[in-house]
Amino acid sequence: MKNVCELYKRTNYLNKAIQTIIGQRITEYDIKSAGFNICKHFKFLSDEILDWLESLDRHSRHVAIGKLIKKDKELGEKMKKGFRSCRKKFFEANDVQEEDVLSIKKDAIYIIAKQFDELKFDNIEFIPKNEFTSYIYLNKYEFYINEYECQCKGIKDVKLVFHKDYMLDIIMEFCNLLKNASKDKQLKFIKEVATAYRNKELDMGYYRELNAESLFRPKGKIKVINQFMGFREFQMDMKYLDISYNYTHYIVPMFQMII
Repeated sequence: MKNVCELYKRTNYLNKAIQTIIGQRITEYDIKSAGFNICKHFKFLSDEILDWLESLDRHSRHVAIGKLIKKDKELGEKMKKGFRSCRKKFFEANDVQEEDVLSIKKDAIYIIAKQFDELKFDNIEFIPKNEFTSYIYLNKYEFYINEYECQCKGIKDVKLVFHKDYMLDIIMEFCNLLKNASKDKQLKFIKEVATAYRNKELDMGYYRELNAESLFRPKGKIKVINQFMGFREFQMDMKYLDISYNYTHYIVPMFQMII
């Protein structure tokens, strides 16, 4: 019997030794309707409850399962074991090795370069949900990039939307240049971005901090209940705005990656 890569045991995992993947396929494999299908596969709930859940639309079903788990801690523990068992099936069937795995997010597994065929295990089905051509690890956030979008793990979608036409565009263009352009063109791009950013020549959206809070920060930091105050929108003159965050945590590290 062949040895199984033990990363399947990890609910959350990231290979932090990898800072960039450029021009190489990264496939996100997700379990289809994970919560419901795991409950059904391992018989964690009665047939009556499963039938009721199956009658609901997808969103309502997801909410209902969440409420059931919140009420029943034992069910929550069973679900963790169920997810782990499903990951193990996937790893065993496809002979997944440690170097194949970029990250794991409970029911999602991000695989570098390879594509797999063994995806269905009774009613448990892994689907190739997304494909990316680049990845970059910046400021302790994971950015997954393809031709159409830049996804980020660690920042909620409702916050990411504020950055879509701003810092996320810079990261996408940077990765595109790493893939297709000469080092001179890469340096030219990041130097021009850095200069325009420092001189406050860019649209206001570029200065919103790209992090989980996604706020604008004023100069002369004000602490309220042990947290520095920030603004969802900033209506004052830019001379009162602290623009250091994105410059320090993103623009400078991107420059350092090239030189």
